[in-house]
Amino acid sequence: MRLDAEGVLASLNPALPRVLIVDDDEADLALTRRILDADMCELVCATSGTQALTLLCEIDAALVIVDVDMPQMDGLEFVGQVRANLMTRDLAIVLLAPEGTAAHDSARGYELGVLDYLFKPIDPNALRAKTRALLDLYIRRQELADARDALERSNSELQTAYRQLTVTQQQLIESAKMASMGTLVAGIAHELNTPLAYSMSHLATIERLLRSILLDRTAPSVDRQSTLLQERFRGLQIGLDRIRMLVVELQTFSRLDPGEYSSVNVAGCLSSVLAMLRPRFAGRIRVETRFDAPQYIRCNPQLFTQGVLNLLANGIDAIERQGTIQLACGADGSDYRIVVTDDGSGIPESIRHRVMEPFFTTRPVGKGSGLGLAITYALVSDHGGTLDLREAEAGGTEAVIRIPLSNLSQ
Repeated sequence: MRLDAEGVLASLNPALPRVLIVDDDEADLALTRRILDADMCELVCATSGTQALTLLCEIDAALVIVDVDMPQMDGLEFVGQVRANLMTRDLAIVLLAPEGTAAHDSARGYELGVLDYLFKPIDPNALRAKTRALLDLYIRRQELADARDALERSNSELQTAYRQLTVTQQQLIESAKMASMGTLVAGIAHELNTPLAYSMSHLATIERLLRSILLDRTAPSVDRQSTLLQERFRGLQIGLDRIRMLVVELQTFSRLDPGEYSSVNVAGCLSSVLAMLRPRFAGRIRVETRFDAPQYIRCNPQLFTQGVLNLLANGIDAIERQGTIQLACGADGSDYRIVVTDDGSGIPESIRHRVMEPFFTTRPVGKGSGLGLAITYALVSDHGGTLDLREAEAGGTEAVIRIPLSNLSQ
């Protein structure tokens, strides 16, 4: 049966590979169709090279079986045309040639890229075996191409997911910074308000005493008022000194660009963090610190303090009433080790593997974002380190950060 391009497109079975048979002899064309199994492939027929080239522009053929001896355009010329077209140059082609075809004619076909020759009269078994083998090869190549395309798509999706994860991680870090900043601002306000109110009270007393002395310099109470005035001046100085120290501590905490690595004084940096957190634990939690050598490490100072701040804040929240937090830093072999230990409620073993997941929290709604440990884990990883959580010997939680010293001395 012969089909033009429109008829072929309307009747093809997309589930089967397509074989294009090209032969000007109607009897040979019908014989070839009968030999090939209908369930093996979808057969498409053409009676000239010109018609076959038109069909190849419309269909996706797996194999072309073409007669060598055809008028106007013979099989070899047809093969040359197929190979010259970028869309069809890789097609598998088998030539049907008369028995006794000269060797030099066969060589010409192989030079053009013909896979094999079959000779007329056609051997049905040879035709079926050759067709089946070439179709199997085509199917395997298609599967390989599909797998390669799927791999490329997966790789592209992974790259997109990685970029999105990077953006999300940065957003989480920024969110944690904002949450920590809220904590710090509240702490700073509390710390500043106490000495500020103290200083304002003394300033009011000083103003009243000065007015009294200036109005009556001979009054017997002047000496006593002068003494009181000096005491109030000293109290005012104490309050102002406290405010100045808080400002210095705040500058220590935020003086450097977040993206810069620099030499950081560990004790000074973390003492500043503790000062900012003091309103949350003063009077109920004893904080013990130990800062061993090295005194200075090279790191991103804001990320370093952010990570430790999150651990300290978690320890504070884990202690409901009275308790103790220990903060220890120093070299341990080839690592720099930071340990934060609290004697609070601890982390149940059943959820310990999840607490570093973003947004995972056991606190009531509105009491925690679930970002602190996730951000600390990300920040430690950014410095090439590890974060482990374990049960402390006296109960509570022991958080251990390890960062290779080589990563902190660049």
